[in-house]
Amino acid sequence: MGLFSNKVDRSQLQPGDHIYSYRKAQIYAHHGIYVEADRVIHYTNTKGGSGSYGSVSGKTSKRENQCKNCGHDQNVKRGVIKTCIDCFLSGHDLYRYEYGISFGHFLCKKPGTCTTGQSDPEDVVISRATNLLYKGFGDYHLFENNCECFAMFCKTCKHVSQQATYRFNHFKFIAMEWRNG
Repeated sequence: MGLFSNKVDRSQLQPGDHIYSYRKAQIYAHHGIYVEADRVIHYTNTKGGSGSYGSVSGKTSKRENQCKNCGHDQNVKRGVIKTCIDCFLSGHDLYRYEYGISFGHFLCKKPGTCTTGQSDPEDVVISRATNLLYKGFGDYHLFENNCECFAMFCKTCKHVSQQATYRFNHFKFIAMEWRNG
């Protein structure tokens, strides 16, 4: 992977990889754990969404909104889920989170893409992710319990979100400047 980009091809993925995909013009990224051929365990919002299956005709049909590959319905919010990689990516590019990089390299990277910390072995990572698939990861919270926290927890057993911390501190800085300006 390059100094400024962690973009990867699907063929480069290994079970236990922490992957992510940018959303909304790279304002934030969605994170998950690649667990096996074409499957990702990731954490989604637990609030909102219809919870039902609607259609244009007004009739409900469970199959209309479901992915033909994995059965996932993106309109249903349900916490920790296992989907195909296409549903995880939702039409966006694929990136791999880096672990164990040098501090100098870390300073050059965008928050939420890497860490100087080490990852646990892949079998431990996959076991944690699978366990959370069945036990859950609590209620979603943008800054305190999100998809990056989930993936970092699976990889390191630490509950951290670099992109959320960065965004939160960035907004605090802007607010302070605005009040002082």
